[in-house]
Amino acid sequence: MVGTSFAAPRVSGVAAILKQKYPSLTAAQISNIILLSADKDINNDGTPDFIGVSPIFGHGKLSLTRALALAGAI
Repeated sequence: MVGTSFAAPRVSGVAAILKQKYPSLTAAQISNIILLSADKDINNDGTPDFIGVSPIFGHGKLSLTRALALAGAI
């Protein structure tokens, strides 16, 4: 599954996992973690494809692994 039509359930799933693993996180913290941990290497070549926020890719690809690592560092 790809595309924006499946984005909401994927983001909701990551948010739920973060809340379950770190119950003290607030909704705002979870939102920030998801946005800050997005992977900017869109084509998986090991190099970020943009900086900041892309008009096409937004903050980047959702990454559960990166979100969990960032949440664990808080």
